[in-house]
Amino acid sequence: MKTGKVELERRDFIKKIGKFAIVSPFVLSSILACSDDDANDDLMDGEMDGELEAIKFSDGQISLNLDLLDELNQPGGWLIIDERKVLILNTGDGEFSALSSICTHQQCDNNWTFKEGILNCTCHNSLFETDGSIINGPANTPLASYDTSQVDNLLTIFK
Repeated sequence: MKTGKVELERRDFIKKIGKFAIVSPFVLSSILACSDDDANDDLMDGEMDGELEAIKFSDGQISLNLDLLDELNQPGGWLIIDERKVLILNTGDGEFSALSSICTHQQCDNNWTFKEGILNCTCHNSLFETDGSIINGPANTPLASYDTSQVDNLLTIFK
């Protein structure tokens, strides 16, 4: 354990925090100006350059063009769709599972790992099967699961 004494006068603290308050809006605005808001547009609805985008939403369905989603093209591959709170898993043998990405323990989202056929919510280490059933808590309710259908390289999730 390290110990020490911070010797910073109130006036010095106010000067330092004041400089930060003046500079931070400029830094933040330059970071945002440099960000690419369109970075994920090629994954979403519509057509771009005549090609079907990777993910489309319509009437309670999510359509995934597997040709454009390398994450799902091999067994053990997985993807979270934040906009619909859905977790899609390639369970192998051409099979896919679609589950809620919200853990039933304390509603953690986007805190998942998928390894050797087991989903782990890393918030509190609840473990789930690929069908959403519980392997080990603290979660005591399975994840919601959604029907899927695949025709060629188009996977549809019915949510």
